[in-house]
Amino acid sequence: MRNKLKWLGSFLLVALLLFGCSVYDDEGNANPPEENDNVEEDGSRENVEEIAEAPYPFLEFEVEVDIDGVNDAFEVEYEVKRNKTKASYDDKTEDVYLKDDEAMKKIEPIFDTFTFDEDSLEDDIYEQIIEGFSIDNYDEIEIEIRFKDMTEIEFER
Repeated sequence: MRNKLKWLGSFLLVALLLFGCSVYDDEGNANPPEENDNVEEDGSRENVEEIAEAPYPFLEFEVEVDIDGVNDAFEVEYEVKRNKTKASYDDKTEDVYLKDDEAMKKIEPIFDTFTFDEDSLEDDIYEQIIEGFSIDNYDEIEIEIRFKDMTEIEFER
């Protein structure tokens, strides 16, 4: 008999806990989980405040340039994620390979000259990047940018 009371008591305790943690309010109305505006299209979460604090209109920036038959002879990558910045600056023609803080020292002055945003024309973005990084005599250039509003552009020339 005691065993049955223990099982019944345990069952009631679990039932009360589950009901107390349910998605219903005091009147029995359903309380759906709050919507989260910080969920990106791919399901990952971004902190909107951190995005707003990013120093440039873009969160991701990548330029790859093929020069004299050498793939990615010049490459710049920049990404802001969860208030952390990753950057790299690789120039095989000058034998320069920089990461993170050292790369940012090299690319920040160039980024500071950029005036383009997600509404800019592709030609304007292209010209500013070519001039900013002093890129000339190249075989092919690939540019990928993701802006703060999650607009992405990607083009090759």
